[in-house]
Amino acid sequence: MGLTELKLKDLKAKEFDKLLTGKHKAKWMSMAKDAYDFAKQHISKGNEPNADDVAKALLIMLEPDDVLRQHQESNHCKYKSYREWFCDYVVDCYLNGGKPA
Repeated sequence: MGLTELKLKDLKAKEFDKLLTGKHKAKWMSMAKDAYDFAKQHISKGNEPNADDVAKALLIMLEPDDVLRQHQESNHCKYKSYREWFCDYVVDCYLNGGKPA
């Protein structure tokens, strides 16, 4: 996992940057916080969790999300990889204090 420059460009080409920073930003950050807290408590035993561990926890929340699924449908990017990359994008933004890359 992990957000690379190529993934970021592909996400922006499909307007995932607008999805992240638009009207649902608080929702994504709340989900990322929940995933971060879960990873910290259950995976890293109270230590700072690795971004990939946070992403694993977040991905299971994002998979059934209707807003994300609708975005994927309307932007012709239904591949699982886009959902995973968006997950990395949300985690990156959360860990950077809410500032997207």
